[in-house]
Amino acid sequence: MSIKDFLDEHRIPYKDSASHKNVRQGWIGIDCPHCGEGTGKYHLGINIDEGFANCWQCGPQSIFKILANLTGLSFKVIRDKLGSFGSGMGKSGREGGLHGRLQVPKGLTDIGSLETKYLLQRGFSADNIRKLWGVQATSRLGILQFRLWIPVYHHGILETWTTRSIGSESAAKYVHAKPEQERTPIKHLLYGEDYARHSIVITEGVLDAWAIGPGAVALFGLNYTSQQIKKMSKYPIRAICLDNEKQAKRKARELYKELSCFPGETTLLELETGNDPADCEPSEIEEIRKHFCKEV
Repeated sequence: MSIKDFLDEHRIPYKDSASHKNVRQGWIGIDCPHCGEGTGKYHLGINIDEGFANCWQCGPQSIFKILANLTGLSFKVIRDKLGSFGSGMGKSGREGGLHGRLQVPKGLTDIGSLETKYLLQRGFSADNIRKLWGVQATSRLGILQFRLWIPVYHHGILETWTTRSIGSESAAKYVHAKPEQERTPIKHLLYGEDYARHSIVITEGVLDAWAIGPGAVALFGLNYTSQQIKKMSKYPIRAICLDNEKQAKRKARELYKELSCFPGETTLLELETGNDPADCEPSEIEEIRKHFCKEV
């Protein structure tokens, strides 16, 4: 069933590029149930070829979640009706989005004393972070000063990068590459996926993945995309290990619901000794690795 057939069947109003100014060619627009229900602005676009959704105000959206909110159907029923649509794989055969030209910041250096001190305070070995994850330090000059530069690989190819502040509390924790500096959009990827095998432990941030070690993947934040869902769904064993904050717990339950409709096992973990994996006791991390990182 096509997305248009689905919307017609459930009497969900939509517009195409020929019938509304807010809808681009190759997309159909609906009112976003989160920020524009009943407004007639059609700000939530669904890409017909690539199978992903994006709201002008809310950002990337899960098609399954949007349609479940609008119809009351379960994710499994929607997935059965739409088939591969909504998985992030479209007619182009790519996992959503165009490949750009990678641009790495100038002035990168080896991890120095300041970065080493920060990593030690967070419970990490600078040598391990350097060798295993390829992390470097940014230049002391410019807007990215006092940051760890963190490369993001997929199948051994450097696709994009992010940075983590080691300085002032007022500084943004993470600053990602700009879209024009990426080969592949960062939210189309899972950090650490090259180390994953039969199972994955899904975390929120890069440091959480470092804490758990190879076999953990990070979403680059709480929000996730259809492209990331598609990647996570391929692993037979999936353990969700987000932070202990209220918003993170709610997002973890949503992710559990989405991943549970795919073949395999999905487990929702709740941390006992820390707010996030990077703050947990080593014994708890070891227990997580014992159960979910056996083949790494």
